Amino acid sequence: EKIGANKIAAFFAEPIIGAGGVYLPPAGYLAEVRDICREHDILFVVDEVVTGFGRIGGEWFASTRFDLQPEMMTTAKGLTSGYVPMGAVFIAPRVTEPFYAGSWWRHGYTYGGHAGAAAAAMANLDILERENLLAESKRLEASLHTHLQPLAEHPRVAEVRSGLGAVAAVQLVDPAEALPFVKTLREHGISGRAAGQGAMQISPTFVMSDDQVAEMAAGILAALG
Repeated sequence: EKIGANKIAAFFAEPIIGAGGVYLPPAGYLAEVRDICREHDILFVVDEVVTGFGRIGGEWFASTRFDLQPEMMTTAKGLTSGYVPMGAVFIAPRVTEPFYAGSWWRHGYTYGGHAGAAAAAMANLDILERENLLAESKRLEASLHTHLQPLAEHPRVAEVRSGLGAVAAVQLVDPAEALPFVKTLREHGISGRAAGQGAMQISPTFVMSDDQVAEMAAGILAALG
């Protein structure tokens, strides 16, 4: 309302903010963004590099879990599980049709649709389906929340962000401790990374068992001291 809808071409959103610190959307936020974009004819672009291909838990994409119906959806990472680099953009007919009307507007990238990356992606997607890993991701959503939330009581922890998708963050009170804490975690057998302002990002493989999640939580607690 402040800027004016006629001055806004598109709204970009990560359903879960990833590298910024793993921030989960408030209940109803994404649906409200979708509705506002529809009302004012603003393109809704959803960045699913983090949440796509099962990470959101129980669904292929956050866009399906929350019925976001974006005009464009960016993806990567989970498409090949990181074995080879590949990204993809899903584009709704409303956006593509003008480029195919009349004379065809041709455009492409040198390595677009690379055969090796595409083969890796197809094999990866077959595994996700065959091993029912979307359901496993949903299980991890609950398991991470159960085992990590008690860490929020530790004096060095500001909060634990979990409960949506197979992803979580343990936010340290002092952000300056984050990078040294990564090294401390390794001493306790845990590989992790700092994200955002002093958060320990947790993005486990979908095959991680509940016992292993409990072991990880115990390791983090031991590292906290």
